[in-house]
Amino acid sequence: TYARPVGTELVCKKHPSCSGLPQTWNYIHDRFIAYLATHAPLDRNGNVPRQEENRERWKSEEIARLVMERFPEIGRYYQIKVSMIEKRLALLDQAENDYFKMPYGAYASEEWGRGI
Repeated sequence: TYARPVGTELVCKKHPSCSGLPQTWNYIHDRFIAYLATHAPLDRNGNVPRQEENRERWKSEEIARLVMERFPEIGRYYQIKVSMIEKRLALLDQAENDYFKMPYGAYASEEWGRGI
C-alpha cells in the first residue's frame, strides 16, 4: 500500500517532484517559500497592508527570485525555476506541518526574513 510521505521525508531529493532542487535545500527554504505564498508583501513602511486578506500574495516568480537573493548558498550556484517552487509548495501543502500557518513577522528576526 502507498503511504503518503510527511514531514522531513518530503525534502528527499529522490522524490520525483523535488529532483530539481539543490542538495542544500532544507526546511528553512521550505518555511520561506510557504510564508511568502501565504502572505501579502508589506507596505512601503514595512507594515502589514490594510485589508491584507484582499491583497495579492507573492507570485511564484517573485518567490523564486527571492530564494536566490536571500540565500546566497543557493543563488550563487543554482537557478531556481518557478516550476520547482510550485511543485514544492504543492508537496508542502499535502504534508503535516505548520509552514502555512505562521503569522506576519514570524521570521523578522532571521536575516532572510527581513522585510517580508
